[in-house]
Amino acid sequence: MTDFILIIAGVSGVGKTTVASELALRNPSFKMSRSHTTRAKRGDGRDSEYIYVTEEEFSSLIAKGEMLEYTKYSGTLYGTSKREIYSILDSGNIPLLVLDYNGVRSFKAHSLPYPVICVYLYASLDTARERLVSRHKSSLSQGDAKAASDKRHLVNIEDYLDIKSRIDSFDFLVENSNLDGAVEEILSILSNIDKVRSQPVEYKLGIAEKLYADALKSKDFD
Repeated sequence: MTDFILIIAGVSGVGKTTVASELALRNPSFKMSRSHTTRAKRGDGRDSEYIYVTEEEFSSLIAKGEMLEYTKYSGTLYGTSKREIYSILDSGNIPLLVLDYNGVRSFKAHSLPYPVICVYLYASLDTARERLVSRHKSSLSQGDAKAASDKRHLVNIEDYLDIKSRIDSFDFLVENSNLDGAVEEILSILSNIDKVRSQPVEYKLGIAEKLYADALKSKDFD
C-alpha cells in the first residue's frame, strides 16, 4: 500500500521529530507535511517547514473545514490543511506528520479517502525527561532548561496516566529507547501494513499498563 498517511505521535521528548526525520532519510517517499502558521519567519533555517498565513487566512481555512487539526501555542496558530496533505499524495508520496494526542484525535475525526496510520512512540518518562533537558540546554540557561523540561515532564506524566483511555487512537505502539531500533520496527510494520493494520488491543493495553505504572511512580517521586 502506498496511498496512506503516517502520523508519529507521543509525549514531549520521546523523539517524534528525530524518528520522523530518519524515516524520511531512509525512504524518500515520506514527505514531512508543512504546518500552516501565523508566526513570522525567523530566518533560522526552518522557515521552509511552514506555510505562512495571516490570522484572518487561518480563521478562514478553519471556517471552510480545510484544517484537519490545529492548535494555538503561545499566541500563535499552527495546523495541518487538507491541501497540504493532498498535494503530497498527488505527487505520489506519503504524508508524514508529527502530532500530539489532541492533533491525532482531531485529524482522525475527519473522513479522508486514504488510510491514516498512527504510530505512538513511547519511552520511560526518565528517558524523555533527559532528552528534554538536552534539547533546552542549547537555547536556555541551565536553570531555565531545567524549569522548561520539568514543566513538560509534568504534562508527560498526565499523558501517561490517561494512556489507557487513548490507545484506540493509535494503531501501533513502538518503543524508542534506540533510534535505529524504533525506525526499523516502524519500517517493518509499514512493509506489512496491507495484512496487519493494527496491533492487537491486548498487546497495546499491556504496554499502556506499563506506561501508566511509570507515570504513577514518577508522580509519587516528584
